[in-house]
Amino acid sequence: MVFSRSSKSAADPLWDVITALGAGSARRTRLEASGHWSLSFPSVNRIKFVAVLRGRCCMVLPRGEVHDLAQGDVCLIGRTPYVAASDPKTPSMEGLPLFTNPDRDVVRLGGDESVLIGGSVS
Repeated sequence: MVFSRSSKSAADPLWDVITALGAGSARRTRLEASGHWSLSFPSVNRIKFVAVLRGRCCMVLPRGEVHDLAQGDVCLIGRTPYVAASDPKTPSMEGLPLFTNPDRDVVRLGGDESVLIGGSVS
């Protein structure tokens, strides 16, 4: 993880806790999508963040709980499976295989109506 000079000098208690636990950044990714799309992800031993840079999406949790996200929203996901989708009723496909290539950190599904970035700490 790279910090700007100003953030290196500022106290960051959350980062102190993450460092003390021996955690580290696992991966950063970007999703650009348009139209109807839905990606399911399995439970993984990490904390994941997803930020919506453009457009909107919804996060669907195991009990069917739906959270609508719009540009500027960020969510944190713990050890739980989830679905990121344009609409919660859209049938999902497995998302993890789209991101397994370590040389590819951007996945494009159609256009870029919705743009999300993600990262994880394990």
